[in-house]
Amino acid sequence: MAKPAGPTCNMECTYCFYLDKQALFPRSSLRMTPEVVRAVLQDAIDASPDTAIQFCWQGGEPTLRGLDFYREAFAVARRIVPPGRHFAWSMQTNGVLIDERWAEFLARHDVLVGLSIDGPRDVHDRWRVDRGGRGTWAKVMRAARLLHEHGVRFNTFTTVHPANQHRGAEVYRFLRDEVGSDFHQYIPIVVPDPARPGHVVRGLSVDPGAWGEFQVDVFSQWLHRDVGQVFVMNVEWALAAWCGDEPASCMFREHCGDAVVVEHDGSVYSCDHFVDPARREPTRWRALRTGRRSTTCAAATGTSSPRSMRRCATWRRACCPDATRPGWCPGPGSTGSWCRRAPERVDVPRRRPARPPHVCTSGFHILCAPGCRSPADDAQWPRNEAFARPSRGVVHRLHRL
Repeated sequence: MAKPAGPTCNMECTYCFYLDKQALFPRSSLRMTPEVVRAVLQDAIDASPDTAIQFCWQGGEPTLRGLDFYREAFAVARRIVPPGRHFAWSMQTNGVLIDERWAEFLARHDVLVGLSIDGPRDVHDRWRVDRGGRGTWAKVMRAARLLHEHGVRFNTFTTVHPANQHRGAEVYRFLRDEVGSDFHQYIPIVVPDPARPGHVVRGLSVDPGAWGEFQVDVFSQWLHRDVGQVFVMNVEWALAAWCGDEPASCMFREHCGDAVVVEHDGSVYSCDHFVDPARREPTRWRALRTGRRSTTCAAATGTSSPRSMRRCATWRRACCPDATRPGWCPGPGSTGSWCRRAPERVDVPRRRPARPPHVCTSGFHILCAPGCRSPADDAQWPRNEAFARPSRGVVHRLHRL
């Protein structure tokens, strides 16, 4: 994930942890230079073994760099990428600056967009405000409309917090029906309390029980109507963990460290939450990626879990074993919400009555009748695969259930 505008943003969300990172670069313009762009793109080429080189522009707010920056960056990428390979671009944006020109550009270059929106207007405008304290919902909805009109692939990135934690079904239906999103990502807001290590700031952080119920409500909505039509990241990753594969998200892993972050000045970090001078990686991107995890991340995860979570034998394989990683676990008591509620519902389809054989279109072969004759096929997966997708191994095992 490259941050061409560093921590700079045109919004001031109440729960944002990254805006404060600007203080780490006091003498910087917070703008990625052409020299850094070329070096970062070359490192991406060298580090990726795949034909399609996954590359995400993030922030802060990446659209603040303007279209000319991306025109030049994409031109550089075309000049240096080896024959037979290509960049698969994605961008995470708040959508405020998306207009006709941006939508046309994103469509022309097939950029997969992650659009941040927290739900209906009253939910979104509660905390997702601009630098003047004004709500941004109308501008984000305009962005969604323009992306649809220009045929831009996009998914929605929704944070869960006290303003929407009890409205899971409503938020899901809003994203599906009003925004037109067929790929949902739900992320809990967890704000560590600096005065009380191991605790979170209540009032900003999602309640543990409510977070579990939110996901249960989303899963129920999806299961009853949208299997094969809507892709829910949280359900996919839980299923991947349940089947024993290493999920795409560090949330569900024993260790993390291969989601590389490159700041505007070219400095490399193993995670957004570890962007600080003490955790700057003394290596190039290629070495960090091929090493799979950083010492910093490994030291901070996997061994610091509360005893209650380490003892959990029932649902641990479908959950994150670490409750202290910043930005993930809602705090003490969370094992009674997500770990003991949502996975039970995820496991329900294996006990459903058999249905006649049919051709699956979703990739969720766990929902198929025993003996379903549909083979697992990459072509059947949702088109938003640049962000996350379980491996073929997971699909084949789900198919056999």
